[in-house]
Amino acid sequence: MRVIFLTSLIFLVLSGCTQSTSDSTSSDQSSTFSESETSVNSECGIVIENTFLKPIPFDSAEPVRVEAISSDLVIVTRTEGEQAGNEQLVKLQGITSSGLEPFKIQKGKNLIEQMAGFNGFFLSAGAGCETTLPGGGAGVVGQIFSSDMKSVNEALIANGAALPESGSCGGDQLAGCYAGIDVEVEISPLTISHFLWKPESEKDGNLVVLVDAYGVNAKISGATSSSKGDNGGPSNGYGATIRYPFSGCSYGSATLEFYDSQGRLVQTASGEPSIKIANGCSRSELRF
Repeated sequence: MRVIFLTSLIFLVLSGCTQSTSDSTSSDQSSTFSESETSVNSECGIVIENTFLKPIPFDSAEPVRVEAISSDLVIVTRTEGEQAGNEQLVKLQGITSSGLEPFKIQKGKNLIEQMAGFNGFFLSAGAGCETTLPGGGAGVVGQIFSSDMKSVNEALIANGAALPESGSCGGDQLAGCYAGIDVEVEISPLTISHFLWKPESEKDGNLVVLVDAYGVNAKISGATSSSKGDNGGPSNGYGATIRYPFSGCSYGSATLEFYDSQGRLVQTASGEPSIKIANGCSRSELRF
């Protein structure tokens, strides 16, 4: 497995990049996919040169290998034509990984490489559609499709591994459609039968949540703030001791969603997908 730092990776990519051209498109690619296939593999289409396109013009797609850096950032390596071997950093159009838990980002990276790692297709959002990354590197904006021309963007959204993002280069036109895609939720075999909400723990005065299930974590969406917990392991007869950076009162009324180590949703023993707290200032113990 190739292990490199992102900053070094970006430098190498940029130093070897050449602007893509239509000459790099495979000469027989247009005969590989019929026009009818272009209308069934993308729900939201694509925006090229600020023009919404559906069906998608796959005759201009470039065959590439794809390496995922995040669930919204990839490196494409062209495999045919004059640009064969050239690499380019690509920000995926209309989606973001910002705010996602690490396990969801990793899930997205795995999905990208499963769908398009060795045999994918790249469509640029158009000339001038470039992006600057937080680390200072630069890339272009576009979309990746699998070898059977399924949208990787839409698969990432459906699997909860990316979120819609408005912005330049067609993001505004795509985000609304992406927001309407149903997100598939994997259910864990673990369940929660016993739950305790302590607004102020003895350790630090902040919220601690205890549940009987082992190896789980929880995200709180509160009326005034949201946080991901930190599972410190079993204690006091519970399987998980999940601590938060604020007191229970800081969250007001709150909803907790629990996940196992593989990112699957952990339901209560009664089948509820989340636990709701009406008043975060009050101690609450529940059995299901």
